[in-house]
Amino acid sequence: CISWVVFNHLLTKTKNQPFLFQKISREMKAVQCGTWGMQGIRPTMEDYSIIDKIPYLNTTVLIIGVCDGHNGSRCSKFVSRHFCTEFQEQLKSLPLKKALIETVTTLDKRWCSTVKCFGINDGTTLCVNVIFKNQIFTANLGDSRSVLSSNFCSFDLSQDFKPERDKSYVTAIGGFVHPLIIKTPTNIIFSGSERVYPGGLSLSRSIGDYQQKNTIYLKSKGVVRPILQNTPEISMTYLNNAQFVITCCDGVFDVVSSIELQRACLVILSIIQSNNPKKHELLVGLGISQNQQRYLSNADILSQCICRQALGMGSSDNVSVVIVIFEAIWLVQQKI
Repeated sequence: CISWVVFNHLLTKTKNQPFLFQKISREMKAVQCGTWGMQGIRPTMEDYSIIDKIPYLNTTVLIIGVCDGHNGSRCSKFVSRHFCTEFQEQLKSLPLKKALIETVTTLDKRWCSTVKCFGINDGTTLCVNVIFKNQIFTANLGDSRSVLSSNFCSFDLSQDFKPERDKSYVTAIGGFVHPLIIKTPTNIIFSGSERVYPGGLSLSRSIGDYQQKNTIYLKSKGVVRPILQNTPEISMTYLNNAQFVITCCDGVFDVVSSIELQRACLVILSIIQSNNPKKHELLVGLGISQNQQRYLSNADILSQCICRQALGMGSSDNVSVVIVIFEAIWLVQQKI
């Protein structure tokens, strides 16, 4: 893949070199949002993103997030469409953190009550960020992830809910956590990463997945409570000297770490911001056409680059990215 060759060269070149920067501002007065998603080799695209803003306490809060669907795209589409409306309604009577929790659990209950008669078992992760003044609140359930770049350092705003994290809960209620079980006529084979059973999903919290929350069905399997939880984990971080926040589905993190992702974003941003006469050629090498360079925002270009590089590195999943670039606090002057 030509684009990955170009990107890998740039990233390797800067791997052991400090970024040179010039301080140009201390205030964050504006942000730029962008998103991109690609189906990859999967037969369907099940990811949806959230980008919106709503009024709150005489100011405006920005909301960005990723919904990574599984077993279909209907649940992820439902959450992406209804999250902001439900959150705004919850804010009328609850503080921000509690409103986030109530929004997620309410959407899960609404979805499950709607589909229970139709045999629909779609589900979705949700990793959503609410930016309020100089704070960012992150609500997460599932294995999508948000990463903050601040002062050229990488900080995870969320922790993945892989089966191991809630293993004690799952086993206590009668379920079990185990790699994929494949039965053959002569043997039983255990394959891949751990999954939650009954159900066999590779995450421990979600919105949707009605069958894994249907207590009547689960009791027939010896499980006394919903096997997947719908309560999100909430974090709050101050955005001091923040450069950007990026939220991606696990299709990206299957092939890169948080630190590698943050570093890649800095390299690509340095290309976008530079006056290098080869800038447009480099971006074409990363998969961004000349036409796209003219009409896409920097955040959209960066999001698309990350999606393309994740697929170029061998991700076999859908890939989706949402990014917020804060008004320039540091001007990257990386020599490429």
